[in-house]
Amino acid sequence: MSYKPVKLNKEDVLRLRVRTRKRVPYDEVINLLVEGHEVFIAEMNRKTAGYVKKVISKRIGCQVDAYPSELMGQKGYTFKVSLVEQYLKGASQQGS
Repeated sequence: MSYKPVKLNKEDVLRLRVRTRKRVPYDEVINLLVEGHEVFIAEMNRKTAGYVKKVISKRIGCQVDAYPSELMGQKGYTFKVSLVEQYLKGASQQGS
């Protein structure tokens, strides 16, 4: 199977909508997570959420969880610092 080029006329060009990639505001998300907040990002698919989770986990040095969610009718993903990670930090601080 190969791609089939389609010639566009002037009317087609006016109706054409170029789709661009949405950028994830990593720094803003990381700041909110470090402050202890949960973060919801709308219109995100599973594959992108997995990648975002991986990048953020690497940057902050602890596990981040991503859950499919819905907020005010918009579907997306909620990110939060893992409960296990929070428990381990609390246990290590109490032991000190």
